[in-house]
Amino acid sequence: FDMPTVVQTLVSSSQTGVLTVTDGAGETYAEVLLIDGAISRARCGAREGEEAFFELFLADDKGEFVFHALPEPDANAISSVGIAVPAMGLLMEAMRLVDELNALRERLPDPQATLHQMVEDLDWEDADTQELARDVFDALEQPQSVVEVGERVSCTTFALHAIVAELYESRQIA
Repeated sequence: FDMPTVVQTLVSSSQTGVLTVTDGAGETYAEVLLIDGAISRARCGAREGEEAFFELFLADDKGEFVFHALPEPDANAISSVGIAVPAMGLLMEAMRLVDELNALRERLPDPQATLHQMVEDLDWEDADTQELARDVFDALEQPQSVVEVGERVSCTTFALHAIVAELYESRQIA
């Protein structure tokens, strides 16, 4: 089964427990707490809440997942950030982001290709993403791949690719 099918099944069957996702090395990568089929908390790497839930679907990890039914799980053991959005809304948004991420990736060279700054100063209009764009741009002062930038800059896979695509298409990086 894939992640969307598993989450949809757990939600529709009103499960309570923790969905644990491990990375390729078997280390816990993420956890999602469900209470009576509602997604209550999520943690994925350093991310928490909705952002963490979305990252589960966006990350390229090829790990495994297991669900542990728990009658009274400790919500704070997973995350201190609660999720209020209905589970099916979260799942639909995650699938939309996956589709958009695939489109963003098509606008970029090979993910392993080395990118670097082409201009001295960042030219960025969007105030909401200005700080993140600055972090990505600064990271590319030294040539590296999108994957390597993602290891240095704290953001979702989607946000990273959106910024890199804009920088690449505006010829601020190559």
